[in-house]
Amino acid sequence: MSDPALILRRVQVSPTGRRVTTQDYDVFDGDREVGRIYLVHFDDRTETWFWGVSFRVTKRKSYGYAESIEDAKAAFRAEYLTYRGTERSGYG
Repeated sequence: MSDPALILRRVQVSPTGRRVTTQDYDVFDGDREVGRIYLVHFDDRTETWFWGVSFRVTKRKSYGYAESIEDAKAAFRAEYLTYRGTERSGYG
């Protein structure tokens, strides 16, 4: 299985139609949108990164939180590669 070149593209408009003012990215594998990574503000002092592989892709919950965008990208990639492995083996 080849390693996908996952690309992050900044979201310009949120799914609710509001302009995005924070760090918010759609994740693509080629031309296919496969998930999202964005910064979450819990309060004035606490931030964390949410990452999620799209339910439309995996048909199961595949998400989590990370302390940095690098950790979020690594967790996303690991989950996405796990899904791709099960998809190709007939178990996905």
